[in-house]
Amino acid sequence: MKYLSIVTVVFFLFSCSSTGSKSHPGWGTNLEDGIQKAASDNKYVFALFTGSDWCPPCKKLEADVLENEQFKKLAGEKFVEVVFDFPRKPENQLSAEQATYNNNTAQKYFIEGFPTVIIFDKNGNELKRWVGYMPTALETTLGEYQSVLR
Repeated sequence: MKYLSIVTVVFFLFSCSSTGSKSHPGWGTNLEDGIQKAASDNKYVFALFTGSDWCPPCKKLEADVLENEQFKKLAGEKFVEVVFDFPRKPENQLSAEQATYNNNTAQKYFIEGFPTVIIFDKNGNELKRWVGYMPTALETTLGEYQSVLR
């Protein structure tokens, strides 16, 4: 019985891990952990609220910006990336714990549309947010993200 309890606890801890998302491999899924990592690494938090499997502007942001090597380079140097996904397809559903966490975080930060990008400083202060995505030149979007970095 003790063995089953230990296995259950270990499984729970791994399922709540903040390093990885089906839609964004390598991105964190917990804002508090992201802020803590940003503080220790002297970076900013790039938080993305998305509907990865149903939201056309979210998919366009992914294709135009987030999957681009220039963004990946910027992110590697300046950001801790955290994603809050709200998928609709059954095969993409999140764990109940992650879905609840994402919903609570979206309510806390008054998320009203997708995609929403928020950049936080290493202390967790919101610096700027963008709601929606209108395709522009990659350099313009990256310039907007860089403009809030102090």
